[in-house]
Parts: sequence; C-alpha cells; structure tokens
Amino acid sequence: MIRMIGGIPVPDTNLKAYKKWHNDVMDLLKEGKWLHVYAEGSMWEFYKPIRPLKDGGFRFAIEANKPVLPMAYSYRENGWIRKKIFKSPASLTLNIGEPMFAPDIPDKKLQRETFMKQVHAKMCELAGIDPKENIYEPVYNNSKRIDYYTDKYGEGYKTSW
Repeated sequence: MIRMIGGIPVPDTNLKAYKKWHNDVMDLLKEGKWLHVYAEGSMWEFYKPIRPLKDGGFRFAIEANKPVLPMAYSYRENGWIRKKIFKSPASLTLNIGEPMFAPDIPDKKLQRETFMKQVHAKMCELAGIDPKENIYEPVYNNSKRIDYYTDKYGEGYKTSW
C-alpha cells in the first residue's frame, strides 16, 4: 500500500531489506525524482521550535550529489471564527528556502554534520526563529534519548520497554 501512494517503506532490522531500500532511494534520486524526508524524524503539529535533524536524508543528498530544499512552518494566531467554530489553534504557512548543496569537505562525517547545521539554521530562519535562540541543538544526539542512559562509567545502554 505504501508503494501504491509513492512511498518507500523504511526497514528497521533486516539488512537485506535495508540494502534494497537504499538502492530504491538512490534509483529514485538518479531518475531526478523528489525524496521528501522529515529530517527531524516526524512532524509535530503547531510546534514552533526546530528539533535536531537526523542524518538519513543528508546521507542520500550527499551520496547522490543532490540539493536539500529546507522547509519550515511558521504559525499565526487564528481569528475568532477559526478558534471558536472550527477549533483550530493556529494557521500555518509553509516557508520554502533555496536549494542547498553539501559543502565541499573531504571528511564525510564532518561534511554531513556541517551540512546538517547549515540546513538547521536555515530552517530556523524560515520559521522565524533566531538559530542561536532555538531550544534544540541542530544535530540529533542519540545519547540524549529518553530511553538511553549512561552508567557511572560513561557507558551508554538502551532500555527496553
């Protein structure tokens, strides 16, 4: 069903399925088609701060030498009719920036991280937020997950729920 509407399901544990998914995404990009990724991992309605970006979409952009098109929502208060009758807390505007290519840095990890920070800053600006005042750091840090803890020796481990 996901493929019927143009989506590509993302595998989580099967290595063979992951390789197939990776190849499908790269083929899509080579054909000049669009790949839409929520770099934050998901969309939270009516949430203004720009959360840390995950690196998956940036890996594809760098590998395929394609630009990232930064986008961010900005919100405005609704008038009385939309608030009371339609129960809508706010209206939104989708702000779309100019395409951005990865910087030319030989170290791939540094290149990806720098690119993510540049795109995060642009997304903040598009949302009307000063990047220095955004409450989140630009790059997702797995060690700060709620289900991730560090023991007294600094070793990280993931809890199972």
